[in-house]
Amino acid sequence: MKAPRVSVVIPCYNSAPYVTQAIRSVLAQTYDDYEIILVDDGSTDDLIAALNPVINKIRYVKQNNAGTAAARNRGFHEATGSLIAFLDADDLWLPNKLELQVAELDVHTEVDVLHTSWISYLPDGSLRPFIKAPLDPMGEAQRIILSNCVMTSSVLIRRSSLEGVGGFRESILGPEDLDLWLRLTAAGSVFGTLEEPVTIYRILEESKTRQHCSSPEISAVIRSFFDSNTLPPALTDLRDLALGRSELSRARGYLLQGDMEGFKRQIASASQLLALDSQVVPEVATMILPDDLIDMDRGAECAISASMLEHRINEIGRSVAEACAVEIDRVKDLLRVVLVHRLQSAMRCKTAIAMALYGLLHSKYAKPTFAKSALRSACRIWARTAVEHSDHSTECYLARQTIDYCAASDV
Repeated sequence: MKAPRVSVVIPCYNSAPYVTQAIRSVLAQTYDDYEIILVDDGSTDDLIAALNPVINKIRYVKQNNAGTAAARNRGFHEATGSLIAFLDADDLWLPNKLELQVAELDVHTEVDVLHTSWISYLPDGSLRPFIKAPLDPMGEAQRIILSNCVMTSSVLIRRSSLEGVGGFRESILGPEDLDLWLRLTAAGSVFGTLEEPVTIYRILEESKTRQHCSSPEISAVIRSFFDSNTLPPALTDLRDLALGRSELSRARGYLLQGDMEGFKRQIASASQLLALDSQVVPEVATMILPDDLIDMDRGAECAISASMLEHRINEIGRSVAEACAVEIDRVKDLLRVVLVHRLQSAMRCKTAIAMALYGLLHSKYAKPTFAKSALRSACRIWARTAVEHSDHSTECYLARQTIDYCAASDV
């Protein structure tokens, strides 16, 4: 029998409530030259019962619990396809995902790893698209180093590239995916981006805080990448920026957990690597705004007020000032300026946000010179809501249909 061209590897550990939905999203693909390999990484829940409706559609492999990296490697070694796709057991694909990716790799034979934009499926059932513009190969490498922009469930990779670096390193727990992308980059693999958001990334309630946290292992992985490889200057020069952003990501995690001492500790570490005015403070400003406003592709109509923002500026600005040993007024003024630009950039801002922008800048706390620009900005934002609709509503509609199908349909 001819081997399928694509092997879909699904690592699974105690994911009984979601895994059949993931499998159904593969079975719904418009591209059908694939096999599904599910690796049960020592699950202790009722996985077998959950798999019963689809068990004859997959190749089931069981192993003792060894972690996600080991499960992915096991699936890869069991695979027969020349292209390998990874899908986490709680994520899903839109029906045209594989068709688009295979076609793209056929045209762009120089690309080794093709990943996609995605749509986040939030615990409250809402959807938030994350769209990545295609870049040249060097720009893609920089983006991977600085932001780990590759979502594993979106990847389609050539077997030869994966074999060349030995797959995932099983000794790394957590950022094993980032480690793989960096090793592939160092080995000369070319990454490509599919702009269409054809992957659905499910964010579970228990992972809402964890998704913002960056473990010490991530910094170790980044250091190893720079210290163990001969890289072109354009990448070598990113070392401090990459490590500093890792520290800021950890700071965000501590802030979400309410651990202000941990937050200050990571801010202090970041300030040793990054410029306070142009790098540290802008990132801290994103921690002040509500999550649904940070995603500029989605835009938001959220409860936000000048007083709330000013309270957060005072609270977080004080911690940043203490961590970096600078005047608190300097930090607060910098935060206000950055927040202005963030709010101005938010797409489809509603009247409440526009007025909050005006109120923030026209308040007694802000410099008087801000007032006129604040009023103009508020009016501009208010006016353009009627004409700007860059919300990727089509993809969100398809994502909603896919979620409903995978949750309810019979195979």
